[in-house]
Amino acid sequence: MGEEMTGAIYLGKGEKIKVLKKFFLPNTLGGYYSTFTDFFGFKALSEEGKLMALAAYGKYSKKIQKKLNKFLTYDDEGNFSLNPNLRFSSNRNFSQRYSDTFVKIFGKPRLPGQKITKFHKNLAFNVQFRLEEIVKLLVRKHMRSNKQVNLCLAGGVHMNCKLNGELSKLREVKNIFIQPASSDNGVSLGAAIILAKKHEAKKFTKLDNVYYGPEFSNKEILESIKEAKLNFRKSNNIFFETAKYLSNGKIVGWFQGRSEVGARALGNRSILANPMIGNMRYKLNKEVKHRELWRPFCPSVNDTHFKEYFKDCSDSPYMILALPVKEYYRKKFDSSVHIDGTARPQVVTKKSNIKYWKLIDQFGKITGHPILINTSFNIQGEPIVNTPSNAIRCFFGTGIDILVLNNFIITKKNY
Repeated sequence: MGEEMTGAIYLGKGEKIKVLKKFFLPNTLGGYYSTFTDFFGFKALSEEGKLMALAAYGKYSKKIQKKLNKFLTYDDEGNFSLNPNLRFSSNRNFSQRYSDTFVKIFGKPRLPGQKITKFHKNLAFNVQFRLEEIVKLLVRKHMRSNKQVNLCLAGGVHMNCKLNGELSKLREVKNIFIQPASSDNGVSLGAAIILAKKHEAKKFTKLDNVYYGPEFSNKEILESIKEAKLNFRKSNNIFFETAKYLSNGKIVGWFQGRSEVGARALGNRSILANPMIGNMRYKLNKEVKHRELWRPFCPSVNDTHFKEYFKDCSDSPYMILALPVKEYYRKKFDSSVHIDGTARPQVVTKKSNIKYWKLIDQFGKITGHPILINTSFNIQGEPIVNTPSNAIRCFFGTGIDILVLNNFIITKKNY
């Protein structure tokens, strides 16, 4: 949502972009979803992913869909209308994001930390379902009427990996691209392109990575290690040693190269673990991320094996697209597969991140499967670590077993 405009559909040909449709307040799909995020006791505008994850535990309900009709209606072409009285009316004793009338329809809001009930799970499913239905209808209508097969997505709503996965399955969509920094921070990429064009840049290549943040030399990393008075050692084969730790069930903080743009850690500021260890999801949620135990984790997989593990193999380099895992591997990689049988993979190539590719490859040589759990190097509520000092602080404040900073290894056994 930017000022009054809440969304738009464009047609791009060559260097020209034509506006096909715009959406304005009070009609906002992001506002619809953030309202329910708040209602569920999560933090609106930052914890919508919790609502998305919870939806997988629920079931479709005609009764709940009828209630949702009072808040967000839509027609068979995806045109939607949001009832502003349920968001903005004067009587808002429970939250600034929804009215007392909203509470009369959907019941008392859940408080943070309160038990999640069957009702919450089913409501989450139906909220997610309605979002998917509306966006699918909009996409199908405009892809057909403009005879297009390539779909590009951006904006906070398209941080919703489940929605993106459903769009990738549409028969009208041959190719899909989701801008990896889809929320507000992605505006910086567009600003950079505009400035480059003003300075007469002649050629723009396809985005093939998002490693645009700062990086740190061995000298700078050593200064941070010594400042923290830590024992360490330098590895001569960092990929083999780290892969060995991971294969043995250790949780590794992996800090390499330039940091990533956007919300996803993509192998440079990552916490890594073995997806074939059954209780790893529990350990990561409980001991490391300090978050709800039902929250899922996502896998990084080398391009060599991606199609072996996943159905509907849309290109997925940025961990922003939920895809079904093949039945055989769902139990095998249980700690990185959600309850609905999907996962949100990052497909790693040598070109995009050679170091990370080598690590996953080495892990594959040891275990037989080049796939790792990859979650952002932070705890819930904090930004992803950026500097070596950030990484050290997070390492000693969580249940991470091993910290790898470039080629330096720090363990906790000496402390």
